[in-house]
Amino acid sequence: MGIAYMCLIITSCTFNNKQEKKTAEELSFFSVNNSDVKSETELPLSQLLESLEIIPLENKDEAFSKIGVIYISDNYIGCQPYDQSPYKLFDRKGKFIGDIGAIGQGPGEYRNVYFSQINEKKERIYIVSHNAKKILTYDLKGIFLENECIPLVAMLPKGNCYVDNEHKTVTVINLPFQGKQKMVCWTQDFSGKLLQYVSAAQYAVIPDYSNEVYSFRNTSSYDFQLGVFYQEKPDTLYHYNVKNNSVNPVFTLNAPIKAGTLGYRYMELPDDYLVARLNLRMGANPDNDVESTKLILTNKKTKKSQYVRIINDYLGGWEFDPFFLSFRIRDGYFTYAMEPIELKELLEESLKKDDLQPEVRKRITELNAKLDINDNNVILAGKLKKIKT
Repeated sequence: MGIAYMCLIITSCTFNNKQEKKTAEELSFFSVNNSDVKSETELPLSQLLESLEIIPLENKDEAFSKIGVIYISDNYIGCQPYDQSPYKLFDRKGKFIGDIGAIGQGPGEYRNVYFSQINEKKERIYIVSHNAKKILTYDLKGIFLENECIPLVAMLPKGNCYVDNEHKTVTVINLPFQGKQKMVCWTQDFSGKLLQYVSAAQYAVIPDYSNEVYSFRNTSSYDFQLGVFYQEKPDTLYHYNVKNNSVNPVFTLNAPIKAGTLGYRYMELPDDYLVARLNLRMGANPDNDVESTKLILTNKKTKKSQYVRIINDYLGGWEFDPFFLSFRIRDGYFTYAMEPIELKELLEESLKKDDLQPEVRKRITELNAKLDINDNNVILAGKLKKIKT
């Protein structure tokens, strides 16, 4: 039994050596000592989002996958799978549109997906795989457009590529391997011509594919972090300033570094910085080596930091898994994929509470009645609130 769509309204290298004055961004860097973070609080999801949508994905066999990263635009949902299966595209009501590309080594195929971008205005989807030498281009029906693929200036072990169709440029944020990649960030045109770059000299990491480059773009900045798990290297959140062609540190958490056992993931939100502290253990669970996760939220204005547990107050007040939250807020959207059986269990537990508001109880009851445990994933999604003034 399917369920209906619901919306709950509730130091750089460059071709120009001219010295620039320091920008406000360069002067705004600050750090927080992990040892000073003492308190913990619940953060209601409604404080972060304008509203919450509940989007059941269509139940066609070919629409099922183990969802990893989710990309959302005004009218589309792109699902990057954990497993070796193709990228799935749905509309915002959950209707399955089709696979984008396929697993393989032929034209329009890839071994896996590391990053994607949906451009509705140009009706294009861009996909970047591991060890990418070009950006694969498709239309919104999944048709591969070989003549529109964009050659990259250099091979990317892992990377994020932001395509600007209006100016015919690409902004690239790279995971630079020591001795192999010379650039950490660059801009290029669609023909593969290098326009400017920042040297990887001080950012290069030991060649290891367990390392990551995180970029979530929840603000207008090109934010990124080089997540190094098996090398004792301090973590920092950076901005790539394209106009000045510079990489500027903006935030860091002064915290213990334990290669292979303790790692950090940084995310910028409109008003805050969110850091996930990841306790690592090989074989901790079937999907990753993360044993447990704690979230630290730091307000940009007050500089106040505290541990947070993000609570779904729209649906009864249960806590989101902090590990999945730590990479599911991107491009200005919160997203969270749930199997129906998991969601149903949480809803039924919530209904046992005596202090539910009547409208929340009604919402939970109606949703729970429509859920079928054999259905496809349900996506919870919402646009982040704009910066508070």
